[in-house]
Amino acid sequence: MSLRHRQHRVALIPQDDRPVFSKSPRTLSRLVDYDVSTPPAEMVGRFDSPGDPEALIHWLTGIMPEVDTALVSLDMLAYGGHVASRQPHVRQDTALQRLEFLAELRRSSPDYTILALATIPAPEGMPLVGRDVSESRAVAVQSAAEPPEPEDDLGLLRARVSPDFWSRYHEMRRRNLNVNLRAVELVADGVIDFLLVAQESSAHEGPHVAEGEDILSLVATRGLSDSVLAVDGMSQSFAVLLVRFIHSHMATSPAIAAVYSSAPASPGLREIVSSQIVGIGASEVDEPADADICLYVNAPVGSGGQDLRPGTEAFHRRKHDLHGFAIDLSGWVASDRLAALADAASPGRADEALMQALHEVKVDLTRLGGFAARESVGATVGSALAHACLRRIGLQDKAAFDLARAVGDLRPMQYLELLDSLIDSERAHIGMLFSRFVEDYLYQTRLRGRAAKHLSDLIANSPISLTEIANSAEEYVRSELSRAAGEFYIEHFLGRQAVAIGRDAHLSGLTLCELEETRIELPWRRLAEVHVDPDFDIQLAIEPPNEESA
Repeated sequence: MSLRHRQHRVALIPQDDRPVFSKSPRTLSRLVDYDVSTPPAEMVGRFDSPGDPEALIHWLTGIMPEVDTALVSLDMLAYGGHVASRQPHVRQDTALQRLEFLAELRRSSPDYTILALATIPAPEGMPLVGRDVSESRAVAVQSAAEPPEPEDDLGLLRARVSPDFWSRYHEMRRRNLNVNLRAVELVADGVIDFLLVAQESSAHEGPHVAEGEDILSLVATRGLSDSVLAVDGMSQSFAVLLVRFIHSHMATSPAIAAVYSSAPASPGLREIVSSQIVGIGASEVDEPADADICLYVNAPVGSGGQDLRPGTEAFHRRKHDLHGFAIDLSGWVASDRLAALADAASPGRADEALMQALHEVKVDLTRLGGFAARESVGATVGSALAHACLRRIGLQDKAAFDLARAVGDLRPMQYLELLDSLIDSERAHIGMLFSRFVEDYLYQTRLRGRAAKHLSDLIANSPISLTEIANSAEEYVRSELSRAAGEFYIEHFLGRQAVAIGRDAHLSGLTLCELEETRIELPWRRLAEVHVDPDFDIQLAIEPPNEESA
């Protein structure tokens, strides 16, 4: 039995095979008893092996009668995925023809909702192995330098980029821009209901900036500002689209108030936060007291040249400055108000100073509605906020369950089936919350540097093959991160009450028990990202009635 009159289904064509674009949206959907269906793995491809757009079109056509909406990566549909979209191998005519499938889908399924993701490549644009890597980096430095590089240095950079690379690079960018402009026209034609345009790079200089302006110019000309939104960051995109659909489907729009670690927040930061709030279909309010969700944003530290490593004087000053922010957050969640924590201080890692401040203040991490760090500002904010929004709906489901139980409106079998749904929702919420702390903090901040050194030492000093070295490096990450995750779980999650169920004399709670297993993978066999899938037990604990209710 579903918590709703029926379980709603969503079809998802992901950006690529990485868990953030498929497994994470599926986990999020469990918080609210929705179901996200994804294509078979062989259709999606892997890393630099592109997906099969024609097979994906056939899959989506077949599943649409069974779902309420489709979330579609236009990069996967047009080119075969993220990496393929940064290469010029697919001709523009072919990409545009594949995009027209959405118009056919709209004609055959006029009542379905189609939400799409388009992306604007970063300045380097072509993240493949081999010589492309050094040439891509040279292009990125040349196009995004602030202030501009001296002419002598630019000459050296240009010398590292071959004419063949430049030709392929510009061909890719022209094609992608034209495909993205066509996607905007599909919104104007009523084919796509909502288009999210994700900027992969937040650099202020480079060809991606002009491309974004071209897209926004067409949006303004066609009067589509309510249906096309440009945002910073890409990894949060499907979580944002999923939550936007659920909000629309349930006719709800939560009020969000942002609280910043440093005041006043810069206009640029506020603009990024506001765009993510708009993206999920929420509204922004100024006062936390008026909000359904309070979004706590650890603002970017900037490039002040200070040594912020643990143990330094600057680190201690920063941690001291963050104590008030942590105390405010602790008080908010302790009063059973919903909060999301977006740690946007440092791209690539969580803020160790903030993590220590949270620990010293004794913030109950299990009370957070969402957490994210280490991505771009927009991706971090969007990920944390999307999680918190679905947590809000999950808690509303629990309240409705409590009310039905209190008035005796549930048969025993109904009660058990709905209780199982609530437990699954709670397991998904805690699992995602715990995984983000492990991935963004324990791995990116604490372990990744040591893992890179371990790999470097293996390459330099080991006589075994590179394949064996890669296997050894993966095993090192699994072993070290599994141990750290277990210790973190014991300290911050084990034995905590995830949520109370019932009212007064009928009160019981879901208690977090042992962490049984932490499955860890490096999705593309590289150190850039890790995926954590925890397995833990949740038990229903019955609270004895207090004297007033006895």
